[in-house]
Amino acid sequence: MKNPGSVSYCAILNPASHSGRTGKRRTEIIEAIKSLSDAVTISVTEAPGDARRFAFEAAGRYDVVIAIGGDGTVNGVAAGLLEKPSKTALAVVPAGTGNDFARMIGMPDTLIDAVEVISSAVRVIIDAGQISWNDGDTRESASFVNAVGIGFDGYAASLAPRYKHLPLGSGYLVTVLNALFSWDPFQAIITDPVADGKIFYDGDVFMLTVSNARDSGGGFRINPRASLTDNLLDACLVKGVGMNRAIQLLPRAARGSHLGLDEVEYWQLPAVRIKTGTPVPVHADGEILTLGTTDITVEIRVAALTVLVPGKMRSELLSERIV
Repeated sequence: MKNPGSVSYCAILNPASHSGRTGKRRTEIIEAIKSLSDAVTISVTEAPGDARRFAFEAAGRYDVVIAIGGDGTVNGVAAGLLEKPSKTALAVVPAGTGNDFARMIGMPDTLIDAVEVISSAVRVIIDAGQISWNDGDTRESASFVNAVGIGFDGYAASLAPRYKHLPLGSGYLVTVLNALFSWDPFQAIITDPVADGKIFYDGDVFMLTVSNARDSGGGFRINPRASLTDNLLDACLVKGVGMNRAIQLLPRAARGSHLGLDEVEYWQLPAVRIKTGTPVPVHADGEILTLGTTDITVEIRVAALTVLVPGKMRSELLSERIV
C-alpha cells in the first residue's frame, strides 16, 4: 500500500470520537495510517477547536489532510481547510457514531478498507456551506459540509452527547425520541436573500434542515435529493406538527420518503434566510452553534473543497456539477 514520498499526509485523530472508542484504537489507527506513505504526520486533538487549527496549519503544506473521527471532526478539519484555500485535499476515515458525510462520499466504515480507499482515491471538488446568525448585537459565522439543523434537530443535537455511548448507533434514535417530548414548534419566515427576499414560507415550523449532503442525525435521509456538486443547498422544512405526527413521520424521514407530504416543504436554492419569532437552537454537522438565535442565513460555497473519494463515486458526485 505504501507509496514512499509520493504523497504527504497529515492525519488528525479525535480520540474522543464514538464516545472514546476511537481513542482506544489509537495505536491500530496510527499504524494503518502510517502504511500510506513515508510522509505522514499524526496530530491528536485534545480540545475543541484543535481539528480546525491543525487543518488550517496543514493547508498548503500537505497533499492530504485525513479526518479520523465523526461528523464533528470532519466539520472541524473542513473548516480549517476552507479557511485557508489550497490544493490540500480532505480525506475521511469514519470513526464516529453517525458518519453521515463519510457515507455521502462512499467511504467504507471499516478502518482497513477506508485506508485502502484513501491510497487509491480520486480527487473531487465539492461544494460546502456557510451559515451566519445573530448572537445579541454581533454576527457569527461558521462553515459546514453536511447539514445545518434549525429548530428540533438543533435541539436534538444539543441532547445527543448524553446518548452517544449507547450501542449499535441507537443513541441517535433515543436522542430524537427524548427531544420529541420537550420540543414545541416555532414561528418563522423563510425567504430567499438572492431573489429580493422572496418569501417561501410564513408559519409554524417543527424543524428546518438545510443541507449540502443527504443524511443528517446519524442516517436520517432528511434531504434525499441533495448533491455535493450541484451548486445548490437543499432545504427541508417540516411544518408545526405535534409530537404524535412527528413520531409517525420518523420512519419516512429515515428512508427519505417524506417528500410530498402535506407537512413537508422542500426547496433547492443557493441561499436561504430564516427569521424566527422566538430564539431557536442551531447545529452545523452535529456541532451546536447556538441555543438561541432569531436570524439565520445559510449560503452555498460553490466548488470550495477538494475531497478524496473512492473511484467508483467520482462519476456519481460529478454528474450534477453545473459549470
